[in-house]
Amino acid sequence: GVIDWGDLCVADSAVDLSLAYGGFAGPARTALLAAYGPVGAERELRARVLAVFLCAALAEYAADTGRERLLDEALAGIGRAVAD
Repeated sequence: GVIDWGDLCVADSAVDLSLAYGGFAGPARTALLAAYGPVGAERELRARVLAVFLCAALAEYAADTGRERLLDEALAGIGRAVAD
């Protein structure tokens, strides 16, 4: 087996939670957050802002390189990150 230590660090949990907000919506997000545990309002805000930033950067890359499906998903991620 191989252990990849590249992403091993102590970081703000908003980094992990940004996936919950940019990548999931509705029941899927609810289930992910229920499994994760309590998320305070400040942490949620940081995670949402990071999700918007990451999706925007991905959207710019996708637009610059002509990757339409990736662009569509990145823009949808922004929408998910800002929606309730």
